[in-house]
Amino acid sequence: MADMLDYLDWFGDIPLAEVPFNEVDNAILAQLAYCALEGVVPTVEEGGAISMATADVRYRQIHDKESIYGSAGVISPYTALLPGRLGASKRFGNAQLSNLHSHLDADTAEQFCAFHIALDDGSTYVAFRGTDDTLVGWREDFEMTYGTVPSQRSAVDYLNTTCASALGPLMVGGHSKGGNLAIYGAALCDRTIQDRITHVWNNDGPGFDKGVLAAEKLAAIQGRISTFVPVFDVVGQLLSVTQHAKIVESDAAGIMQHSAMSWQVMGPRFVAASPQELLPAAKSLNLAFDRWLSETTEQERKHVFTAFFDALAAIPVTTLSDLMSGDPAILAAVTEKLVNADPKTRDYIMDLLGVLAGGYMQERVTTVAQMTQDTVAAMIDNPINRRRAPQMDEDAPLTPEEMRHYRRYLGREQAWENVAKLLGVRASRLKKGCAVAAGALGVTALISAIVRRRQS
Repeated sequence: MADMLDYLDWFGDIPLAEVPFNEVDNAILAQLAYCALEGVVPTVEEGGAISMATADVRYRQIHDKESIYGSAGVISPYTALLPGRLGASKRFGNAQLSNLHSHLDADTAEQFCAFHIALDDGSTYVAFRGTDDTLVGWREDFEMTYGTVPSQRSAVDYLNTTCASALGPLMVGGHSKGGNLAIYGAALCDRTIQDRITHVWNNDGPGFDKGVLAAEKLAAIQGRISTFVPVFDVVGQLLSVTQHAKIVESDAAGIMQHSAMSWQVMGPRFVAASPQELLPAAKSLNLAFDRWLSETTEQERKHVFTAFFDALAAIPVTTLSDLMSGDPAILAAVTEKLVNADPKTRDYIMDLLGVLAGGYMQERVTTVAQMTQDTVAAMIDNPINRRRAPQMDEDAPLTPEEMRHYRRYLGREQAWENVAKLLGVRASRLKKGCAVAAGALGVTALISAIVRRRQS
């Protein structure tokens, strides 16, 4: 089946005047918000706008391939290909990007980014970034379980501040937390702005804790909300689900279906799952999380999450990728923090981690196991050359194949570092020793083959 990148191959040369803006276009622009466009798109304070085509050029000037391919974090790495694909297309190449506002604050636990995309059909899509790889962003997500978070308030302020001067009808949207911010901002922004919003696009965004968003405020925009979730949906089922969703097919496994880059596309729409219901494993995981929420008070959840993320910050761990890297030093530090926590807090954290392990960690363990297998195979195949980083032509376009090759290299390097730390040696010495061992194994195998041949 096909995905967003295939869709851009099919529809990239077709202007919006011929095939109107649709649900797949929406998800593409929501995913674009994950790209590191700070320093590329003019800020609210700077004013002005930049075309998507020019933004891609500037994006490549600011970021080399190593930083683009290596910084995907928890989202699909293929998201990094979107600026180039969009910039080269007739459909979006002339779109004007402006009003970027990005804010990351560990003290207030706020991770926020949004910008405008003025389209050729005269409308403006306001894209809200979802949760990125920073633990600040993940902390804010968990804080949604017991109240309003800073990025939700920022979403309202952003729409009120930037949309008054925007021309034409407005659409607001985002993926994951970005979808939540789109709904919250549209429901609570000034009436003059709200009346101009024609569509609110929610791509697998979580719901709202009771009391965070009043029913009458949500009702004002309810009919304009379109929500999409994958068949293995977890994020979109969190907290109170406020609207009917279209359940779509994905080619990813488990909780990794949260990445909209994995959602399957047919023509100008997502492939609807049949029947329109979540997979049994997803339902079980959601019930487990709902049970955990129902058995804890808001104050208990606040205490648990504060203790957990404060402990991670003290290690220090700043990204989810760091936490999930398998680094022995980080794992030891996290374990020590849990051991030293008060028993009740520790029990709550372990229960929560147990729920989460049913989804993300299952996929993560499979990925790490495959990476370890690839590392061993690579060393046996060519132990000397595997020490070097892939050589990439910075003037050539970004490609999925080159990205996969580089990310495999990064995974192997991480595996070497982790094993070296466990053994208390430098990774370079470990590689050299393995190369010698692999070479010796190769010679031994050759001698054995010669002996067998002569004996026969």
